[in-house]
Amino acid sequence: MGTTRQAPKVNMSTLFRIVRRIYAELVFGDFRMPGQSTKILKKYAQRLPPGALVLDAGAGELSHQSLFRSQRYLSLEIDRDFQPLLQGDLCALPIRDQTLEAILCSQVLEHLPQPGQALKEMWRVLKLDGTVLISVPFFYPVHTTSARYGDYYRWTEFGLGEILNQNGFEMVSIYYKGGLFSAMVEAMAHSFMQWLKPPGRLWGTIYMIPFCLAQSLVRLVLLPLEAIMALLDLLHRTRDCPMGYTVIGRKVDKVSHNG
Repeated sequence: MGTTRQAPKVNMSTLFRIVRRIYAELVFGDFRMPGQSTKILKKYAQRLPPGALVLDAGAGELSHQSLFRSQRYLSLEIDRDFQPLLQGDLCALPIRDQTLEAILCSQVLEHLPQPGQALKEMWRVLKLDGTVLISVPFFYPVHTTSARYGDYYRWTEFGLGEILNQNGFEMVSIYYKGGLFSAMVEAMAHSFMQWLKPPGRLWGTIYMIPFCLAQSLVRLVLLPLEAIMALLDLLHRTRDCPMGYTVIGRKVDKVSHNG
């Protein structure tokens, strides 16, 4: 007699994490210039030597891990729910001095009350000539990932250069994300997201489903407009109002100007 194969059991915890990630990418993801951020990250990863020790500081759902298959990837999060390899504060890294070749810090620095201290810590744990890749928003609505995290800062390209220089880094390159037209449609989408935000008095996943579906539907409806605005940004080609910046800095053989 043949053996009967049992259907695999559904891990509800894993399923919930997958659904949460899809929802987060749909509602809060980068639709203005899809692939731009990933392209920069891929280029950055390819320039790192195989086996280099890379820290993803504020790794969240580990969405960047697949880009660093040739390197030794470490994830750090302050939130235990994300199940990071290292749990800790970016302003007090649980890593020895001069250990890492590279650090990735994507959309995190604006959520730190003391970003300069975080950069000092990155300088401490990087080897000489080690690099950091930092992405931050500029023309983007105030946002928080949860009630625990604030949204404290916005930098211009000059401010980014200054905060890097003050903390022992030199800027190697800078990339601009989107522009004024993309920012306009993003501000409109953000307003819709706020209107459709689940009221605080409602609790439980089942009560949030209609609101989450409505937010996702708004994003889908706005996708064609966001694509058009991204094309207009490419034609306009001004850099005075980007949606955000990505910078690459290199650790130099000096401590910060502030000591």
